Amino acid sequence: MPRYGRLSLAAWQAKSPRRNNLVCHTSTRNNVGWCWLPKHTRWDVAGSPGWRGHRAQRLLIVLDEFPYVCEVTPGLDTIAQAVGRRSADEIFDHLRRLQELQLLRREVPETERQRARTQRVLYRLADPYLRFWFHYVSPFQSLLQLGRAPYVWEREIAPTLDEFVARTTWEEVCIQHLWRRLETGQLPASVAQLGRWWDPREEIDLVGLWRGQATLVGECTWTAGPVDERVFMNLQRKAQQLPLAERPLWVLASRAGFDRIVRQRAEHGDCLLIEPADLYPEDAEVF
Repeated sequence: MPRYGRLSLAAWQAKSPRRNNLVCHTSTRNNVGWCWLPKHTRWDVAGSPGWRGHRAQRLLIVLDEFPYVCEVTPGLDTIAQAVGRRSADEIFDHLRRLQELQLLRREVPETERQRARTQRVLYRLADPYLRFWFHYVSPFQSLLQLGRAPYVWEREIAPTLDEFVARTTWEEVCIQHLWRRLETGQLPASVAQLGRWWDPREEIDLVGLWRGQATLVGECTWTAGPVDERVFMNLQRKAQQLPLAERPLWVLASRAGFDRIVRQRAEHGDCLLIEPADLYPEDAEVF
């Protein structure tokens, strides 16, 4: 874990409400999350005098705001225009540098990972801590400096935090969990690749492949209510676009559990249910 993430977690008060922790973290000027990137990315990320100031920061913000539409065409042109460049060719070096610093991650659909070239490329911030910082802290620094962190929480963070977690972090946590299960022999499926899949119309959160066939297909939801049969049926519909194995393992990951019908379906052995309590058992060493 990056140093700034460890420091932030060390300051987190487990018994305090989530609101109190986030307001405290985002409103303290000495907090590492407040100053780390703007101070260091001007030279380390930008790499040239022309990108000093907030150019590199603006590039990161744009990538975070459009994680699902930053395809090579026209996505990179959109990024280039947003940071004041005329074409995508002018920012390839900066994107590569951000990836070398492990600040940015390049993603392709799992079924296309082995291809030499693909047009379905997404770029997103690699670290959840930084995604939160650029999404919720950086745009509101003036208000936070005035001590208006509670206002930012009520107006901006609280209404959208669940959606933000679902879109940027929950899927990744579930993928890591599945890799751990595979490592310990607790995943009832043969998987050599594991990631996401998408096309212009659909997206599947979890796709595991073995010799080109989808042996695992899953959906990750972060909603207040339990997952019902409609989510499962919709996942099966979307999966028809994949090179499905004869008997794939269906995976449903839910923040709020599952209804009775879904739990009964899981008893058949071809459906794995994941809840937050399953990710880190009480006796597990998280750090």
